[in-house]
Amino acid sequence: MKRQILNYIFVVVLIVITMSLILGENRIAEIPLLLLRINKTYLLIGMLCMALYWIFDGSIIYYLTKMINSKSSLLKSIKFTMIGQYYNNITPFSSGGQPAQIYVMANESIPIGISTSILLVKFIIFQIVVTLFSVFMFIIKFGFIYRNLKMILPFFAIGIIIRLSGTIVLITLFFNQNITKKLINIILCLLHRVKIIKNLEKVVLTFEKHLDEYMVGIDKIKENGKISLKISFLTLIQITVYFSITYFIYLSMGFNKASLLDIISIQSLLDVTVSYMPTPGRVGASEGGFYLFFKGFFSAGMLPYAIFLWRMITYYLNLVISGLVTLVDYLSRKRTKFST
Repeated sequence: MKRQILNYIFVVVLIVITMSLILGENRIAEIPLLLLRINKTYLLIGMLCMALYWIFDGSIIYYLTKMINSKSSLLKSIKFTMIGQYYNNITPFSSGGQPAQIYVMANESIPIGISTSILLVKFIIFQIVVTLFSVFMFIIKFGFIYRNLKMILPFFAIGIIIRLSGTIVLITLFFNQNITKKLINIILCLLHRVKIIKNLEKVVLTFEKHLDEYMVGIDKIKENGKISLKISFLTLIQITVYFSITYFIYLSMGFNKASLLDIISIQSLLDVTVSYMPTPGRVGASEGGFYLFFKGFFSAGMLPYAIFLWRMITYYLNLVISGLVTLVDYLSRKRTKFST
């Protein structure tokens, strides 16, 4: 509990410092006036894009769960998405989402091994699609990037390398059960040596049970190649919708020279560039990256407000809504446990 409280404090401090640096005292006071002047229709479309991002994510979980013959519903799958979003937003490297989802899915009678296979496949497909998407956008916009954003090329290259390396490791684990088993056994033995795990034999037996469940899920997914294509297509739509949020913020502020493709391409490069940043929700890195990447699209006076609106939708709104869903789920489970 203390660790969670410290994490919350750290996130809040990061947000306050970042927004203070970007906006400053004078601009913060002018935000209400900005909200009155901007085109609210476009801003609402940007918010709708965020909601669609959640729905597509939940749909992907739902289709994978249904394919493995585990009982679930689209509504529950969207709940799994929102809980994952919440913990991704408050943990370094967005590392808390999948463990939290596995825990909640276990409470919904989806075995740990099955939920792990679902989330692993989803994660692999997402990483492959978003990486290929970003590389494609980089190629078609290379001239513009080289002329205006030459300084970001090393950071983009690092982001691509990290994403590709991680994806290759996960694909290896996906296709090779023996490597997966050996790797986890090594980790368990190390944890036993440093006294984190006391009863190694019991833990190994539990792990082997979950590994069997995991392989059942993996085998079913391997047997159905069409589902991978379907999930890839849904993921492509999902990230396109997400990257479009910046375009609608751009339109809401009265700008219209750049095309949707221009904004989406630069946004995809920004996403890859900041993907390996360790701060919760990539706070600080995202705002700084947006400033560097989009200063050629927004006027100097409006750019800080564009950053504010973008983060309001993609991070703060995401954090608040996913936090409320997580709280309601926690209270519901607590009430059920108390009543039984």
